[in-house]
Amino acid sequence: MLDQYIELAKTHNQLGSFELSRETFQQAERIAKRQNADPAKLVEIKHNLADMDQIRLDMRRALRTYEEILEIMPEDERAYRAIIDLHYSQGNQLEAIKNLDKLLNLFAKHKQINKIAKLLEELVRSYPNDFGL
Repeated sequence: MLDQYIELAKTHNQLGSFELSRETFQQAERIAKRQNADPAKLVEIKHNLADMDQIRLDMRRALRTYEEILEIMPEDERAYRAIIDLHYSQGNQLEAIKNLDKLLNLFAKHKQINKIAKLLEELVRSYPNDFGL
């Protein structure tokens, strides 16, 4: 049943029924919590909600949702990256750097040195005025 709600929400989104899509994702989230569903499913739902919030330019809500994702899955790279970009877009470089540090530590912990270099290069290109990078 949970998977059907997720698919229905995605279909509503593709058809441009964004409010209905959001409501359906929220219903799916409630079902996932009630069923003690796999955390990955809940994270998938929350990523979709956060993505929709970004499209609607509700950055605060998106930021909160990405932070909730990290509470569920503390090593979610996509959530960290989104949080970093959101903080930069809001002019909050200090918070962006704090979260970048957490993500870089995560990469180092898993010995993913190539990801560290790639991410830093990407961020320097995207935010050339941030001397903290």
